[in-house]
Amino acid sequence: MPERRLELNTPRLTMRPIIPADAVALFETLGDPHVMRFSVAGAHQSVADTAGWIEHGIRHQSAHGFAMYAVLRRCDGDIVGQCGLEVLADGRTEIGYRLRRDQWGRGYAAEAAKAWLDYGFSTLRLSRIVAMIEPGNRRSIRVAEKIGMQAGASETFHGIPVIAYFAEAPATPDGARSAIRTE
Repeated sequence: MPERRLELNTPRLTMRPIIPADAVALFETLGDPHVMRFSVAGAHQSVADTAGWIEHGIRHQSAHGFAMYAVLRRCDGDIVGQCGLEVLADGRTEIGYRLRRDQWGRGYAAEAAKAWLDYGFSTLRLSRIVAMIEPGNRRSIRVAEKIGMQAGASETFHGIPVIAYFAEAPATPDGARSAIRTE
């Protein structure tokens, strides 16, 4: 798939591909045990861990044309977290979002995630997007529900019980789904 070098903008946020120079800023989010409490991998222990995560994201971007992106406040360019789409091992596409703790409660996660959901359906032509959320992660559940995702089946994801929240591409006027890709 050809690489897409897009930038997504919302009224308050810009999302752009993550680059190696973002490691220190993103470590503030990904290295925070409170932010990463519900992460499969746990909090990053060093900036080097975050740099490795960024390299994985760059490879994912090259392979699929999308990945987790840096989330910046438009007012000052400060990196406040990450959000984007990622293809899971089973072929489903997952939306993910994590914000620096001092940015919680401002609606940024829902704003960023909604932009990615819309992009996934309208541009990438995905038919379904999932979010694997632990039942105790009330903040993430609120974001998923706020952007229109529904609770699906309970399953085990990397050995952890989760609820597979999902959203499907909007139907066209004739009732068909507008998206065709299932990657």
